Amino acid sequence: MDFTLNTSEGFLNTDIAIKTFEMESLGSYQIRFSDGSSIEGLNGDTIIYKKFSNPGDYDIKLEYGNLTVCKSIRIIDTLVFGNGKTLGYELFDNRNIVIQRKSTGLLLYYCDIGKAIFMPFLPDQFFEIDNTRIAFIKSDTSGAITRIGFFELENASVVIDTDARGGFINLDDGLLYFYTESNINIIKDGAYLDIEGEFLLKHKISKGIFYKKANDIVYLSFSPFCSFWRIQR
Repeated sequence: MDFTLNTSEGFLNTDIAIKTFEMESLGSYQIRFSDGSSIEGLNGDTIIYKKFSNPGDYDIKLEYGNLTVCKSIRIIDTLVFGNGKTLGYELFDNRNIVIQRKSTGLLLYYCDIGKAIFMPFLPDQFFEIDNTRIAFIKSDTSGAITRIGFFELENASVVIDTDARGGFINLDDGLLYFYTESNINIIKDGAYLDIEGEFLLKHKISKGIFYKKANDIVYLSFSPFCSFWRIQR
């Protein structure tokens, strides 16, 4: 049994999303907070929301019988609305979610349930991977990706948040790829591919990439997704 928090820091007027998992085979359980409140009679995997009225450090405990999982969160003494400059909005119709860009981060408003989730990200752009995930992307002045985070909309949680050595995005082609020292991650029209190898260069005309794996140089074309040509060194 376990649970995740959508962030390690929250604010006084935002809801913290708490998602439990691996609870389906267990009976009734509860979640207790160090402010004295609790939510009892929970069953199965679920998502609950908690808003703290005072700043400080809090413990959140998932309890089932004699078993306990504890995690901590810090509530900052400030409000999201009224703090930071509003930079713009993104609307995801298929999920009925509005993302407000602020100079302090992102505010995700779930219209169906009336909940606001604050994420301390300041991305340069978004990339909607599919109906359930959004990529938050930071780039350098050349447009190369330097940091990327994947946000899972249904669970209101970050599933990947990592630095990148480079990568590029093409919204028109539905293509996003980024790479680290030893891996290349590619997303094309919602499909995901993780390749073990060292990125070498991008082909300017075909938009494919060359990478090194063992003693081979491999060319990967994104159209169709994904075709490989292996070149023996």
